[in-house]
Amino acid sequence: MIEKRIHPNLKNPVIPFHQLENTLTSIRLQILNWNHVQKSIHGFITVLVLLLLSSGCVHYPKPNITQNLENFIVMKTSKPLVGKADIGQLKICKELYSYYQDVFDIIIIVSNVPYEKQDFDETGYFGAMFVVRNSVVGTGTTLFDKGKHFGSDAKLKGVLHLTANNFILRGPTLHEIMHLWSSDVEIIPTVNESHWGFSDVNGQLGGFDKEELKVLGENRYSAGSFFTNANGGNSVPYSPLELYLAGWIAPQQVPDIWVLEDGRWLLSESGSIEEDIDGHDIFIGEKISQWTIQKIINRIGNRIPNFEVSQRIFEVAVILVENDRFPATSADLELVSTHVELFSRKDSIRSLQQFEKIFNFWEATGGRASINVGPMQQFLLPVSDDR
Repeated sequence: MIEKRIHPNLKNPVIPFHQLENTLTSIRLQILNWNHVQKSIHGFITVLVLLLLSSGCVHYPKPNITQNLENFIVMKTSKPLVGKADIGQLKICKELYSYYQDVFDIIIIVSNVPYEKQDFDETGYFGAMFVVRNSVVGTGTTLFDKGKHFGSDAKLKGVLHLTANNFILRGPTLHEIMHLWSSDVEIIPTVNESHWGFSDVNGQLGGFDKEELKVLGENRYSAGSFFTNANGGNSVPYSPLELYLAGWIAPQQVPDIWVLEDGRWLLSESGSIEEDIDGHDIFIGEKISQWTIQKIINRIGNRIPNFEVSQRIFEVAVILVENDRFPATSADLELVSTHVELFSRKDSIRSLQQFEKIFNFWEATGGRASINVGPMQQFLLPVSDDR
């Protein structure tokens, strides 16, 4: 069961990214291995579509690079950027690799659409991670490699699509990056596939703060303000469990996790969620379990490589996609450039005005990992006669 709930108290569009993920509409179009495909109609559809797009059986106009800037590039497409999940991600990646080396761990594709003009109801997501390949054992993602479909022979791990041009900093970027290590393997029991559900993980993929948990009696609980599948986008850091899965802390640093395996929101006759005396949503369930890190490792295996030798620096390419309806103006370019710089900065940005509640990647990891974005020119392929 996938949580599809918008919290009534969070109406400010500054952080408009509660991950309302719906597998039937391919919100996180993960590239799954064939064992999972056999278990999942969604996985089957995803892989089939990718194969068709890769082989050219499905046609859409080729995007073209229009600007080559310091920390991102601009591509133009004739596809719509609003109301469709498919903006031609495969073609966009292949166009990138026509001019750039295969050095990027993550490609971030940003639709050049103002937040107020995007259409969540049609697109079905604010951000989506296309998991491309995984070689790490002992996480929430199986081993597989579909990189060649995107034009990458060796390096690319995931392609992230953001549906508005201010979402790198104010959207679900941290959340979607975490899906590289939590996509198609259940880590703890959850009502939300690939998310933490009704647990006290309290991270990018959902869950509550253990200090907020209140036992109300009759199998009823509240735990402050939280979501089962997100927690306010870039406004929260990665939790210890998430840091472990990504390879940035030792297993001994992960505290025990409280899980309500059959949790669900307590609904009134009108369909709204019941609240406690403090105005916090009430959830109910009977099956409580405690998950130690050893119990998790027994389920998914030891992480290999471990935290001592795992990857800590990630190369990222950012692509701003424009079309005739949403051309990239000088203001758009300045916005994206600033947000890319701040999100990749190896220092906190929360002392800056307007960004007091935003974690960039470095700070969300506790300074344990970082991303590099550009200069893009250093990764250009040598110019050949046929280009």
